[in-house]
Amino acid sequence: MMLNGALDAIAARMAQAFPALKTCEVHAGRFDADELARISARVPALFVSCLGFQKVTNAGTEQADADAALAVFVLLGSTPGLPRDVAARNMVEALVVLIQNERWGLSGCGEAREIRAENLYGGKIDAQGVALWAVSWRQVLRLGAPCFDESGTMPSHLYLGIDPDIGPDHVDDYLEVT
Repeated sequence: MMLNGALDAIAARMAQAFPALKTCEVHAGRFDADELARISARVPALFVSCLGFQKVTNAGTEQADADAALAVFVLLGSTPGLPRDVAARNMVEALVVLIQNERWGLSGCGEAREIRAENLYGGKIDAQGVALWAVSWRQVLRLGAPCFDESGTMPSHLYLGIDPDIGPDHVDDYLEVT
């Protein structure tokens, strides 16, 4: 499994769980108040990010197991009848329940653990008309795609499929990577 694939799977699962989101995507890192002006029009939003690795160990193959620090940033504005701070706390609660023990449908992915939520409220953030929270967790990810299949044979062709157009019904949609 590759790191980017894990982040994409997490964002896809969250988008599925919360279909009313305007934005649910992978983000490069942490948020600061200056960045909010650029993205605050895209609320309600979730931004998934890898914040780094605490420990990387040899998996006994050409792969590594990385204890990843992952986060989803919750960015919400007010809606009629629901202030943004209340909406944000509701979303954070739902995310904590969703994330616990989750593996995102991926092999080579440990269970989500050590979930934390942090309110990132501040004057500059409040002035943007949004509430910002970070829900973070730790998860072991198996990094590096294996070079050989189960029989020890190196593949002769590599194909790329883009979710959700994957699987046997979409073989014609795959692109050969050269």
